[in-house]
Amino acid sequence: DDFSDSYNEKMHKLEAKVLDEIAGILPKENFSSVLDLGCGTGLLAEKIIGCFHSIIGVDISEKMLKQAEKTGIYQDLICQDVNLFLKKHKKKYQLIFAIELLEYLTEITDFFTDVFNCLSKKGYFVFSVEITDEAETVLSLNGRYLYSVTYIQKILSEIGFKIITKKMINLRREGQGYAKGMIVLAEKP
Repeated sequence: DDFSDSYNEKMHKLEAKVLDEIAGILPKENFSSVLDLGCGTGLLAEKIIGCFHSIIGVDISEKMLKQAEKTGIYQDLICQDVNLFLKKHKKKYQLIFAIELLEYLTEITDFFTDVFNCLSKKGYFVFSVEITDEAETVLSLNGRYLYSVTYIQKILSEIGFKIITKKMINLRREGQGYAKGMIVLAEKP
């Protein structure tokens, strides 16, 4: 919550390019139903406006949701843990986003499974992830979880996702360098 007022400015200063990259891998469709998990202040919805009829945002921070509400883009904003939302929610979506979210999840297999279950047939899951070469999962010194590319691919495949696009990118500035990451577009067949 404390970060909500300065979040957009901080992302600009950190040279966060993930939203530009995400917009570049999206299928050229107009989606009727979109779910933005960990929507924060609504930067993603602003970036992809025109690609959807309806978008729902879910975030655990009430103050971030207040910022997202100011965009006037979301049909609904829900203050809830994303895992709890996915487990209880029965609606199917054509497109689900999880941008800059996996780094804060201790376990992603159940999360990916729940996303798969909330997607309509031929629906898309788009996410970013901070990556590591050290192990399947690493808790970094800054408190974020990093995942290996092979681990992400293995989980997606086991659940039934088909990876359409994956791209290595610099997520954001971090210290003297950049946080290394990957963006993925996966489809539920």
